[in-house]
Amino acid sequence: MKDILLNPESNLLIENGDWQSGDSHHQHIELLLTSLPGEWKENPETGVGLSLSQKGVIDGFIKRTIAVQLEADGFKIDHLHITEKGIIIDAKPL
Repeated sequence: MKDILLNPESNLLIENGDWQSGDSHHQHIELLLTSLPGEWKENPETGVGLSLSQKGVIDGFIKRTIAVQLEADGFKIDHLHITEKGIIIDAKPL
């Protein structure tokens, strides 16, 4: 998946005065995980809102939500595992 790239602060990545584009599927996954439902005007149901689960219970519901959101965005999930230290996702764009 090729798209305009963002820098670590989620601003457009600009080098030599030009927007940078490239492989963006990791960026798409990160945006899905961090976005809250309702933040994307065109798709208000998009977003996992992972920050809402911070210091809370991470259970099967959040894992299912992540899987549904990734599949809806066109990813095939090979592996999805949630641990106390983080989330391991192996997904590829279709």
